[in-house]
Amino acid sequence: MGEFRPLVGFYISMNQYTGIVHGSSISSRGGPNHINENDLFPVILEVEQYPFMLYAGINLGLSYSTKIAKRDVEFFGLFYFSPSNLFSSDFGYYANFQQETLNGKYHYFSLGMNLKLKRK
Repeated sequence: MGEFRPLVGFYISMNQYTGIVHGSSISSRGGPNHINENDLFPVILEVEQYPFMLYAGINLGLSYSTKIAKRDVEFFGLFYFSPSNLFSSDFGYYANFQQETLNGKYHYFSLGMNLKLKRK
């Protein structure tokens, strides 16, 4: 039988904007949801700064440990919460020649599975 466990922790994360790679790949065999690549417009993104971000936060979640095929397996869900703003000031950029700004807190949720590689 498996076991549920609550999880709590903290994290420190860093990000560095390094540029944009643009690519496209569209495939279809026709049909009702056919997309023609010529109908798509390109996105033009211009960034004046290349910010370095370092932020910390807490994570909360739940794990479920069990055995599958005689192996210890853990499934988990974690919510990551950062109490501080992602950027020290508004991050400005131009998307298709329209000025935009970005700021705020960065939160996310992840689901995953851990598999122990070595048996006891």
